[in-house]
Amino acid sequence: MSDASSDHGHGFLGFNVFRRENDRELLLAVPLISPLPIILGSGWQFCHTIEMRESLPAGFDIMAAQEAIKRDGFYVFERGRLRNRALFINSAL
Repeated sequence: MSDASSDHGHGFLGFNVFRRENDRELLLAVPLISPLPIILGSGWQFCHTIEMRESLPAGFDIMAAQEAIKRDGFYVFERGRLRNRALFINSAL
């Protein structure tokens, strides 16, 4: 873990996190400075904001997030799941 002023070395200041209304373990993260994706139009509920100086939630893989955000503008992951599952979820949307 980096010090409190760190952004984990990936250029993100933080994320707004949304949870799927019918699956509370399925989360979607959007960088704070990015517009909200259309996918949030229905079935998602704001959960919380992650600041990069905080610990990342279980299941949040910063490298997978970086790849997904470059490609899609958001990152979908399951709380406590492995990176492969997170990548599969994002690529299936």
